[in-house]
Amino acid sequence: MLVALMEKYGEDDTNISFKASWVGSTSTGVMYLLSMVSGILADRLGIRTVGLIGGLLALVGMLSSAFVQNLSLLYLTYGVIMGTGFSLAYTPSQAILGHYFKRRIGLANGLVTFGGVAVFTVSYTLALPVLFDAIGFKYTLMCISGINGLIMLYALAWKPRIHCRPDSGKELAPADTRRKCCPSFLNTRIWRNRSYVVWVIATSVSYLGKFVLVYHVVKHADDVFPGSNSNLLPICLGVPNAVMKLVMGSLSDLQLVSRVRIQQAAFFVMGVTTTCAPLASTFTSLLVIAVVLGMCDGTITCMFVPVAFDLVGPVDSTQGLGFVFGLLALPASLGPPLAGLLYDHFGNYNLAFHVAGIPLFAGAVMMVFIPQRKLHTIPDIAIVEVPLPAAPSANHVASHKPNEPMAMEHVTSAGV
Repeated sequence: MLVALMEKYGEDDTNISFKASWVGSTSTGVMYLLSMVSGILADRLGIRTVGLIGGLLALVGMLSSAFVQNLSLLYLTYGVIMGTGFSLAYTPSQAILGHYFKRRIGLANGLVTFGGVAVFTVSYTLALPVLFDAIGFKYTLMCISGINGLIMLYALAWKPRIHCRPDSGKELAPADTRRKCCPSFLNTRIWRNRSYVVWVIATSVSYLGKFVLVYHVVKHADDVFPGSNSNLLPICLGVPNAVMKLVMGSLSDLQLVSRVRIQQAAFFVMGVTTTCAPLASTFTSLLVIAVVLGMCDGTITCMFVPVAFDLVGPVDSTQGLGFVFGLLALPASLGPPLAGLLYDHFGNYNLAFHVAGIPLFAGAVMMVFIPQRKLHTIPDIAIVEVPLPAAPSANHVASHKPNEPMAMEHVTSAGV
């Protein structure tokens, strides 16, 4: 998409790399920034409602981008509107996992994120260049907007199942549950958790360099290895990304494994990989770097939900995830455009990639100060599934007294 933007709006603009980078970065930044709002709204309005609104905005943002003729307007449509939609959908989609899984939440999160990366990243990489050539920029974005609209259908499947139990031991109704679990509009309890605060700061620092190589590696390959099949790079990023989400998601469910340390190691290796990218002397070696980068990216991404649940627990996880994603907004948005600015000035990405590794190293070092002990227990949560009643048989209906209520069984599965 970045290469297509540069070709469409570039002309003779010497700063086109910097300007075009802001389109995707604005979308990413808004998605992360508004995750704080998304988390709060999900607690107050419900996960399903917020997800539906997010899907609608994601559709509108991409569809309106198809009709934009000025690059600067894409900051609004593609960046702000679509980014807002993704934000309202993304945080609830992560938080809903904790309503269904506890012991296997790492694997569950890996499976969920695997589908998005394995299917859409790879298919986009193969399909977008063909669509750009066949139907043009405008109609390609219209096709993508239709896919964005599917988010609304997916959100309908999100059924919250976590219910708090007050001291009386009585279970609360869903509306009362939200008021009891979230007595105030803003959850300040999570900010008294030192481990959570350190984790938020460390990941925010790391994200200043995380997306630099991901965003610019295709353009770097086109410059350094002209004539190479640079479209292979996103596939080399996406497939290992998806595989590692499954592998590390399963590994993180083991009792002896620290999810925080897994994410910390991934940040460190990504820092090494990003720093060494300019040293790749052949296109094959750059493909290997892309594979390692994809593995690290997949590991980092799939650890956010399990680590958040370890640090703050299921009840606080919606705003816990929302705030960490929100504070990632600024560094995630600044990294790629700053790299583009260095590219416009020096004519290559060498310095940009070298510098991008520094915040990744720094974030990994900061995570040393998060304790390795078991960080959170969940004694006050029960996950309750209330199945739909089966249709009564004729004999049952006949024997049922008119004023006697039918019983409905409740299946409790707190250890899912």
